[in-house]
Amino acid sequence: MKRFLKTGLFFVIAFIVIIFLPYNIYSQDNIDTEAQLTIQDKVLMVQPSVCFVSTFWSARVYDDNTEKWSEPYYYGPVCGTGFCVNSETGHIITAGHVVDIPYNTLKREILDRYILDEYPDDYYELSESDWDTIFIFFKVEGIQKSAPDRKIFVQFNQAVASIPVEKDEKFIRAELIELSDRKNKDIAMIQIQPVAGKALSAAIIADSSSVEILDPVKIIGYPWTSEIGQDNPLNTTVTSGTLSGNIMIAGNQLIQIQGDARPGNSGGPVLNLSGEVIGIITNATDETNNYLRPGNDIKVVMGKVANKTGTIDEEWKTGLLMFRQKHYSEAIKHFSNVLNLNQTHFLAQEYKAKAQNSIADDIPLVPEESVSDIKETMEAADTETSTSTTLDFEKTVRKKEGRIGLLTIIFIVTGFILLVAAAVSVFIFLRKRNLKKKILKNRNIAEPAEPVITVEELKATRKTGLKDGKEELFCSNCGATVKKNQPFCSQCGAKLNP
Repeated sequence: MKRFLKTGLFFVIAFIVIIFLPYNIYSQDNIDTEAQLTIQDKVLMVQPSVCFVSTFWSARVYDDNTEKWSEPYYYGPVCGTGFCVNSETGHIITAGHVVDIPYNTLKREILDRYILDEYPDDYYELSESDWDTIFIFFKVEGIQKSAPDRKIFVQFNQAVASIPVEKDEKFIRAELIELSDRKNKDIAMIQIQPVAGKALSAAIIADSSSVEILDPVKIIGYPWTSEIGQDNPLNTTVTSGTLSGNIMIAGNQLIQIQGDARPGNSGGPVLNLSGEVIGIITNATDETNNYLRPGNDIKVVMGKVANKTGTIDEEWKTGLLMFRQKHYSEAIKHFSNVLNLNQTHFLAQEYKAKAQNSIADDIPLVPEESVSDIKETMEAADTETSTSTTLDFEKTVRKKEGRIGLLTIIFIVTGFILLVAAAVSVFIFLRKRNLKKKILKNRNIAEPAEPVITVEELKATRKTGLKDGKEELFCSNCGATVKKNQPFCSQCGAKLNP
């Protein structure tokens, strides 16, 4: 019986394992979900969401002397860093002072340039009183409205700090959606329009109330240096720092960090060890003593805008996981998927090239997959044209889903067969046991009767006789002397009747 129970239990366990095996093997594209991303990888995850933000203003000057409007004067760029918080909607967070400056500051700067151009002989002779008069009677306005015209541009990957030329695809026009008081929060939310072939990456904002003193942080941004000019490209830089304090200014919390950040880092994200944004840089007393607007303040400015990543982020993360585990052929596939979604994803290009260079050390994710198959996949991926990459990616996804569905059906059918086999085994076992009981019940086996031992009771009477001249009672059976009230003869054991 124990043997049959063990067999049935084995079939049941095998059925359960086979039913759930497809979900364990093929979930997350057969990725080792226990693999831990390093802080370097988590920074790489966020970098594609970081962008260079530049703001330009243009305005005309109304000359009170000539009573004419001038040609437009430009002010800027005012540059900083931002990062995308929603890959679907294109919302971007940056520092408020990167996209907004006080009107009086702008007016004085434009008037200064106009007077120098139109009245060069008088420019250096003007007194403070003259400048005050100019400021009052000269107007500085935009072309279509009284306020100066503002244009905000966003650049991902490499960036240049110059006025964009027409049809320059590197410059993406952004609109100002939300702006907090500069003295209060100094946070702005802008928005760009996502386009096909340039899918946006996004970063996740952490709960900034959970940060602690001495927490290590990573600073990402586009620092401005004296060597950077209009023709010199900027790239994102990553530096390390430490959270050194929490301070309150005018009732607002600021997070103080010690780390290298320079002009141009304003609005850039600062990450914790989980790769989440704890705040953005908005103020500094020097290059190493910087202040952040906390992540929770950013969430307030975002309002109902959801903070979420997209498909490109998942593909990029999966590619990095595969790369770190030396599944280079699989990494190439996911990096190619990233490039299908965004052809300008520089990091995906870089790591795809690294994976291709390391293909000789590839550890295949699927044992039967050969190196030649991987090379063919690489060559096919490299020869894809930009017009068909998205369709090919969708076909690959559908084929993979079809294979997974077919294998799942096979596993389920196999498991069902095992379950039926287990049920049949149990049924046969029970049938045999019942049959045996029935045979034993109907079997008539004659057993020998136990011997009957009959013990016949010995009886005697008391007889009177003479012994040594005296009258005595004697047992009639053996002749032994007995007493009058004696029930049994002490010599032969016979029962003495009266």
